Amino acid sequence: MGISPVPLGLYGDETITACAWISGITGLGFVVRSLTFARPVIDLRALAIRNFSLGWWVSFVTGIGIFTTVYLTPLFLGRVRGFNAQIGMAMLSAGAIERARSTEPARSCRVGRRTSATGLDRFAYPRYV
Repeated sequence: MGISPVPLGLYGDETITACAWISGITGLGFVVRSLTFARPVIDLRALAIRNFSLGWWVSFVTGIGIFTTVYLTPLFLGRVRGFNAQIGMAMLSAGAIERARSTEPARSCRVGRRTSATGLDRFAYPRYV
């Protein structure tokens, strides 16, 4: 067993290519409209504020980490490793460790920002480099 290769003809499909072009053009139009109109739907100028953009980035990276652990890990265990009911046990052990870490408020207060920075660093940087 191994990881199956990505089909090379994926981007040769006309539907996918058309949707990618439509997505790119409308995304660019959204950015232009948000930056030029007086009352945009979403004000992207808020990202110029350093603290706001840093908070947005932290939320984005955390969201990627949560998506990876909740969705992609069971998918990997099922398709690549061939697990079935064992996926639940694997996810249960990871959840129990996270639960135990989150119930230590005194330690979290002592350690302070270092705990958060270390956790975000683990999400942002691959484990096997």
